[in-house]
Amino acid sequence: MGIVRSLFGWMQATPASGDNPALYPLDFDELKKELGVVDEARRMGVHNNPPEDKTGLSAIEERIVSRIEEYRHKVIGWSHDHMVYLKRHMSELDVTKDINRARESSEEFKRRANDVIASHDHELHQLDAEAQRLTTELELFKAKNRLDREPKQPMGALSRWLWILIIALLVILEGAANAYFFSAGLAGGLAQGFVYAGMLSAINVLGGFFIGKKGLKYLWHVSPFAKLIGVISLLAALALLFGIALITTHLRDAFAVVTLDGDAMAIAHQTMLASPFGFHGIDSIILFLMSAIFSILALVKGLTWGDIYPGYSSTSDRVIEARALHDSQVELVRDELSDLKEEFEKTLDSTLETAKRDIVKLKELAENKSLAGQRFTNYQGKAEHMLHALIELFRTENTIHRKTPAPAYFNEKVLLPPVEAKEVDLQDDLIDIARQEALLDELLAQVEPIRGQIQSAFVSCYDQVTPLRDHLKSA
Repeated sequence: MGIVRSLFGWMQATPASGDNPALYPLDFDELKKELGVVDEARRMGVHNNPPEDKTGLSAIEERIVSRIEEYRHKVIGWSHDHMVYLKRHMSELDVTKDINRARESSEEFKRRANDVIASHDHELHQLDAEAQRLTTELELFKAKNRLDREPKQPMGALSRWLWILIIALLVILEGAANAYFFSAGLAGGLAQGFVYAGMLSAINVLGGFFIGKKGLKYLWHVSPFAKLIGVISLLAALALLFGIALITTHLRDAFAVVTLDGDAMAIAHQTMLASPFGFHGIDSIILFLMSAIFSILALVKGLTWGDIYPGYSSTSDRVIEARALHDSQVELVRDELSDLKEEFEKTLDSTLETAKRDIVKLKELAENKSLAGQRFTNYQGKAEHMLHALIELFRTENTIHRKTPAPAYFNEKVLLPPVEAKEVDLQDDLIDIARQEALLDELLAQVEPIRGQIQSAFVSCYDQVTPLRDHLKSA
């Protein structure tokens, strides 16, 4: 649309667009009808008007002259407005500032990129220092505990949730199996049996898991006192294993001989004290073994949850989390730098395309400006021709219908006041267009080096913010 407006810009006259002679041209037939030239000439001719001795123009001739003069004044006003329009738009299309800014874009990118790094510098240093502190803390922990191996890698989020689900399933499976054995002696059947079995299986599995995770690992500790905690945890695990297994088995036997009226618990307690391993039948043995197996599985999983050395995983995990937090901030800064680079490259491309279009428009406007004087002269000439044609029509028609000779002034040509032709000086405009075109050519020759400088500055700034693992490699 901009090019179309430039091509036809000479037809626009701002603000007096209604005076545009190209949009409102003089029309001979319309004017003679508007002014009533023929009818007035005939009416006056019948009455031998104007008189034979008249020397000045008649009223109708004066109206014709006035109408043409009105048109000429509109052409003058339009021509002035049109030149103002062209000059204003040519001044608005100066590409010097944009091209100079584009030529300095690599330096501007360096400044903006350094600002991005500076805005995150304090936070990155804090995160870096915290990660380094925790790394030192980990090394001291390894030295203190005589560990010459790396800690067990932490589980991923998916694996962690999978194992939590498996532990929950162990509780449910043991509870369901126990409920089956309990249901035979309960009035409420399987549903009532699951209430008792569920509580026992939860204590059995979860208790074994937490003893293995929190206490049993101390068996591998270098400190004798800490090993004692491990031994106590092992004894507690065995007590829990046998205790829950025996309670479950004897409770099942008690449910088999009495209804649930409050005596089953007492019977189970008595028989367990009198004869702990005196099971009644194969079902009781299976129930005992199943409870023990589930407890052992939970104990082993708790022991292998994280590193087997107590405190090693938690210390290592803090280091991993600190490094991940630092590196996520590094990625954030690097993303900002990448976005900034893309922004500058797009701006450079946009400046080139806009400058090319604007210089084309400038040349078009200069061409329109060079034609403005000729158009002004053409419109004035047309006005004079229209005047002579209308006056000649009036005088001819008047003469035909007269009975007396026409006035002598009919043979004289009606002259309009002279209008000075508009002279258009394009020399300064052409010099300025050539200057801007030379700037564009210079920018086009430099655009690839500028891109290279932006890329080089980007790489330099990008490498200033590095993940912590690269810091550690270079240390």
